[in-house]
Amino acid sequence: MKTIIGVGIMASILTYIFISTLFIAGTKPVVYATEEVEQERKVVLIRVETSDERITRKINAAFPDEPRMAKVAWCESRLKEDAIGPDGRDHGLFQIRDIHDTGELNMFDEDDNIAYAKTLYNKNGLGDWKASFHCWSK
Repeated sequence: MKTIIGVGIMASILTYIFISTLFIAGTKPVVYATEEVEQERKVVLIRVETSDERITRKINAAFPDEPRMAKVAWCESRLKEDAIGPDGRDHGLFQIRDIHDTGELNMFDEDDNIAYAKTLYNKNGLGDWKASFHCWSK
């Protein structure tokens, strides 16, 4: 208890000496006024497009007249560009078979796969994907 009182008295004495010294030297203590400025806070929500959304957007852009093509790709590969069919002959988003006919296109590249699917669609309509008709026709 004596220690606490002693510390309190000592702090008071030091404060008195400090303020007295300032007045004796002709200097007044400076008091800074603080003004709180309320800043406007903005919350910006950033929506990150998922891979499925990005691929679906690309498919819809390539097939503007056939909205089912995004569903075809989902049924064929679950929108996985690196998908390989069970027998190893179907590749990519649209499960393109016989990739030796695709020329320089890489069927595991989503853009190339969509481009080749567009070629097949222009030739045969949805006929090349009739095996998954039960899935995408709903």
